[in-house]
Amino acid sequence: MKIQPPTEIRLQREAGEVQFHWPSGEVTCKRFEALRLACRCAHCTLARRSDQPVTDATQVSVVDIAPFGVSGVRFVFSDGHEQGVFPWRYLWELSAQASPNRMNDGRTTQLESGR
Repeated sequence: MKIQPPTEIRLQREAGEVQFHWPSGEVTCKRFEALRLACRCAHCTLARRSDQPVTDATQVSVVDIAPFGVSGVRFVFSDGHEQGVFPWRYLWELSAQASPNRMNDGRTTQLESGR
């Protein structure tokens, strides 16, 4: 089953999470630190395989969200990390495990259709 991209992604700064609005109408969320720890870039993957800490994510926040073609997004984290690509299916799987529906703090990132 192909996962369609979210129709909207909201950066919930006060709540410390990113909110995803899916075409099905479902809204899911994922905490900033959980997204940082879930990064699958080469650096983070190597750290995990070497039993090294990826980062101290307790104080990390998402400062920006950048579309990555039609396949997903890249999160820019406050620790300067921005290498990981988060495909739509991976984001769906990660965020479906989180608490849904928090209040919007007014900072919304809209993605164009197909992104």
